[in-house]
Amino acid sequence: MPTFHEQRSLSERLYEAQGINTQQLLGHSSEKMTAQYHNDRGLDWVKVKV
Repeated sequence: MPTFHEQRSLSERLYEAQGINTQQLLGHSSEKMTAQYHNDRGLDWVKVKV
């Protein structure tokens, strides 16, 4: 199950793609903080040997 911050990051990226001001939406005082939410946190699959 994704963590709260992973869900928040996904939401930020989806809203940003629609042209919504996500800095204001997320309540961040700096663009630097909002930029951290643009990180897709490795959308590529990680293969693990079992």
